[in-house]
Amino acid sequence: MARWQGRHHRPTCPEQAVGRRRPHQYHTAPEITHRFLAKPTDVNWGGNVHGGTAMEWINEAATSVTMAWSGERTVAVYAGGIRFYQPVHIGDLVEVTARLVRPFTPTTDEDRALHAHVARLRALRAEYEPMPLVAPRQATVKMTD
Repeated sequence: MARWQGRHHRPTCPEQAVGRRRPHQYHTAPEITHRFLAKPTDVNWGGNVHGGTAMEWINEAATSVTMAWSGERTVAVYAGGIRFYQPVHIGDLVEVTARLVRPFTPTTDEDRALHAHVARLRALRAEYEPMPLVAPRQATVKMTD
């Protein structure tokens, strides 16, 4: 789940929009916040940030938190429930917070097999030291008078 805010931002997350309290588990979950100013290259002809650009910011923050948690490269599979309350303009301070809500738990036999395979690959990667296939050439320099 990620949140972002621009100039006249209303609710910062769906829980605040409907007045619910966040469950306790979110307070200890891995979280990252990106803060930056909206650039002139981020806006459309009307002076507002493109919705796709805002979604890209959300994806970047989510990728950062999942990669920090897993220690591996990650990609987004799904993003949903995104609502744009107010436009973001050039120079607005944007804050995107991503939080790991629920880590992957293997439930099916296929999930367990994949999880075991990934664990084995990580172990192999830890003990493997790459060796070049071809020895590097030694540079020879000839000195002339």
